[in-house]
Amino acid sequence: EQYIKNIVYNKLGNFDIPVKFENGNANSIDAVYVFSDGKNYHFFSPERGAIRIDIITNRIADIIYLAVGQVITKIASNYELKNREPNKDFRRVWFAKEIELWALFGEDFHKRKKREIENTLINNPYVDRI
Repeated sequence: EQYIKNIVYNKLGNFDIPVKFENGNANSIDAVYVFSDGKNYHFFSPERGAIRIDIITNRIADIIYLAVGQVITKIASNYELKNREPNKDFRRVWFAKEIELWALFGEDFHKRKKREIENTLINNPYVDRI
């Protein structure tokens, strides 16, 4: 928990991390949970008693990426709301801000996010209104 918090605070400042660093299960309150079982790391999210996300990895880089991603998504969505461009797909501003923020966390994470966004746009291209 403290390791991930230190990474976020060092790069982004003292932002609220919308993650619970405790064991979660299907009956836990709706939230995102990050925890270790001693062997693997878990990125877990229940919703109304059902498991919505359940990612298990033994790579610390993956769990950092997922946890930090929760913070970056929150920052980018708030930024987009304040900087929305009329008649433009809201994701233009959102994705640009995400890429900008991920650059602070190193080339691997930056490239990883850029690839994810590029893949999203292949199936769901920007739609601007004229």
